[in-house]
Amino acid sequence: MKKIFYELPTLYDAKGQTDKDWHIAYKEWDENSNKLERVKKYGKLNRLPVEERYAEAKSMIAEFTKYLEEKFPDQEGYVKTLAEHIADICRSKQDLKDKSAATYRVFKKDFTEFLEKNKMLKLLAPNFKVSHAFAYMDHVSDKAEVNSNTTWNNYRNFMKVYFIELENREIIKVNPFRKIRLKPATEKTHVPFTPSQQKALAKLLWDRFPNLYLFCSLVFYCFIRPGEEIRNLKLKDIDWDQRQIRVRGSYAKNNTTQFVKIPEEFYNFLMRHFSHYKEMDQELYMFGHDLTPRKCKVHKDDPTKWHKEFLLELNIPTGDEGCTLYSWKHTGAIRAVQSGINLKDLQLQLRHASLDQVDKYLRGLGMLPSNELENKFPSMESYSGLALVG
Repeated sequence: MKKIFYELPTLYDAKGQTDKDWHIAYKEWDENSNKLERVKKYGKLNRLPVEERYAEAKSMIAEFTKYLEEKFPDQEGYVKTLAEHIADICRSKQDLKDKSAATYRVFKKDFTEFLEKNKMLKLLAPNFKVSHAFAYMDHVSDKAEVNSNTTWNNYRNFMKVYFIELENREIIKVNPFRKIRLKPATEKTHVPFTPSQQKALAKLLWDRFPNLYLFCSLVFYCFIRPGEEIRNLKLKDIDWDQRQIRVRGSYAKNNTTQFVKIPEEFYNFLMRHFSHYKEMDQELYMFGHDLTPRKCKVHKDDPTKWHKEFLLELNIPTGDEGCTLYSWKHTGAIRAVQSGINLKDLQLQLRHASLDQVDKYLRGLGMLPSNELENKFPSMESYSGLALVG
């Protein structure tokens, strides 16, 4: 390994929070101090909407990388460490959707912290062996937030993907994470609200936090997912005339821009309480830091945290097998079937690709697509030709 004159630039995005400063950081050799010095660059990052910041960061990183390579040509031929390769791969994924790019950063950060804790920051990629991979997964098992096999498997799968990329770049020959088997994971449980829970929770939300009630209503009536889909809604996505809402593909689970209907009951509610949204700046996010329209969207964890506080107040079970913010979507689907809405209309509102997908989803909720079997099946005795009783 040659002398290090610089470390490549990296984006620090405050975990996606827009109320904190974002910056690009790198290190370069300083002749006065005779060591690497950290440099921060902000540019116009913090003046841009969040969806434009990652593109600007990519441009800034390319600019500073070129600057460092030209200033320190003697570093050519330097063999990068494993941590530096992982950082390079993470940077290459920043063109992905917000959620995907952020996930890459989360796993990169945790893996780098593991390397640092175990004094392996200078380890070369080919020297990371299967024993190191098992040690990392033991580290994952000890994390308080890793409380299910599914979460553990996510860590393993993401690190396997990182090392597949190292294989593809011909930096390593063998992926050490291939030897680690997945743990058995139970299928995720869909837990809707009971009618009494739904009624009590809706009343409490409306009385104490009307904008969280609105947030949950979009999940219940329009089946808009309470993660990236709702957080990225802007006022301009509401078509008041056509009574529909646009869910943009860049934030949708299926990567496709689609429209969902605003049911009449929900539309009338919106007109009574939120029609002033039509007169506001349509570029505002529908849910800002306090769930009112703002230039910056609400932090991804806040609606879940606030909603959980109300669940606990009402003693509604939470956690892996309890109710969550998602329960409004599941409850809405059940109420739609119970009210007689046909499956094709339900499929369009759910934005499912097929009726089979709707059927599987409803069965996961303990619902049959039709109650005709339950209500209209004839008795055995009444069928002509059969006299099995009596």
